[in-house]
Amino acid sequence: MIISARLGDSLGAQRLLSKTSIFRANLALGYSFALLAFALALGLRFLIEDSLPPGFPFLTFFPAVIISAFIAGTRPGMLCTALSFLAVWYWFIDNPGSFSLSYGGAVALGFFAFIAAVDIALIRAAARSVDRLAAQQAQLNTIVETVPLGILVADLPSGKIIGGNSYAEQMLGRPLLHTSDISDLDELIVFQEGGPST
Repeated sequence: MIISARLGDSLGAQRLLSKTSIFRANLALGYSFALLAFALALGLRFLIEDSLPPGFPFLTFFPAVIISAFIAGTRPGMLCTALSFLAVWYWFIDNPGSFSLSYGGAVALGFFAFIAAVDIALIRAAARSVDRLAAQQAQLNTIVETVPLGILVADLPSGKIIGGNSYAEQMLGRPLLHTSDISDLDELIVFQEGGPST
């Protein structure tokens, strides 16, 4: 039995999130990552201060917030947002070195908080979807491995073999890892209960 599937970018996102799961699973590491991202954003903002035209106080902080939320999770992303909000308010809005605030500065800070909140919410929703996909994939892998049938999983439209179970390997007489394409299986003889079949 061959199961074909379009996996596309979902596997890529799942692999990327799984590589960063250590930061999501450990709040101390996650908060440390967010603090580092904020510190780098603040340092870079001071570094390019003289070369920036007016009106870009948040330029380096948006990437820090997005990266913190994506890699470390929602709470570290919120920490980076709060620190960035205070840093911009104190150093880069209206009167640098004070928390005085004009109407224009308040509007700018409000937009920053709103956009950062939307970014974090979207990243959280995407991460939850990927987590659900990973759980479903784990269930599917368990089912595929325990069903007493030879099962191959192929990607569409490439035809590349991306998985299968031990029964399929027994029937083919070789590991699936060496089978790069469905067309490679045309030359194999598979033995079934009723006799050989190509």
